[in-house]
Amino acid sequence: MYTYMYQADLLCEDCGIAVKNDLNSQGKEPENIENEYSFDSDDYPKGPYPDGGGESDVPCHCGSCGAFLENPLTRDGLEYVCEEIKSSLIPGNPLTQTVIEEWIGFYGFSLSVHHIGYCGMIFEEDYMLSSVSDARRAAADAIKRYRNRDYVVSTLKNGLRWEIVEPEDSGMVPDDCGYLKIVIVNP
Repeated sequence: MYTYMYQADLLCEDCGIAVKNDLNSQGKEPENIENEYSFDSDDYPKGPYPDGGGESDVPCHCGSCGAFLENPLTRDGLEYVCEEIKSSLIPGNPLTQTVIEEWIGFYGFSLSVHHIGYCGMIFEEDYMLSSVSDARRAAADAIKRYRNRDYVVSTLKNGLRWEIVEPEDSGMVPDDCGYLKIVIVNP
């Protein structure tokens, strides 16, 4: 996506053009629009620049309308997105689900619900998902199945990890006792 730089912020192409048109109608267009060195981005938008404004440590969004600018990320940026996806699984995260889903789709992240028994076996809950809501639903369905079979399910990390313990009347620990967790898979 093409972006403009204006007043220490990035703007999507539509907002950048709108600001330029508004400034032009006020007679504030720079004398030499082709030479970006002849004017300051505080006074008039510079650009357009490709790739959402370029590589960054965070996903960039338009400073005017909030649109995701689809910029490439550094390694630190990928780690940041991974942490934000984890945080979005915990109730009360301030980022909207829409923003997280955009990042997951654009940067190629996926989520997986792992069920690993104490014995080391991996059970059927292990599959790839492309949204936080799908991962939450898959984990909730698995927890419900075990609770319906009288297993004790304890939350170890809210929204991310649970322990599945055998029913009280069990003579021995079943193979499927262990941990259920949501894992974020980097691209």
